[in-house]
Amino acid sequence: GTLVNKASYIFNPLGMKVLVSEDGENFTEVASAEYEPAAQDSQDGIVDYTLTFPETSARYLKVIAQNIESLPTWHHAAGRKGYVFVDEIIVK
Repeated sequence: GTLVNKASYIFNPLGMKVLVSEDGENFTEVASAEYEPAAQDSQDGIVDYTLTFPETSARYLKVIAQNIESLPTWHHAAGRKGYVFVDEIIVK
């Protein structure tokens, strides 16, 4: 889950990737997704995302969330960098 609070420059991720590894050095991407940035009139709050991939064995897991590089033109701080706040990562 991630927090969206647009007034505080906190937006949803634009993309996420899940990578796995046995040695912590060589990672393989097993899932990815892209998302639209939060709209001006979209509700703030916790947003949950689910990425699925085939069952796999791994010692290490890496989750990469891509933040918004530049706040949109409608934002009071347009052009400034945004943030991604992650609430929880659950692996089943």
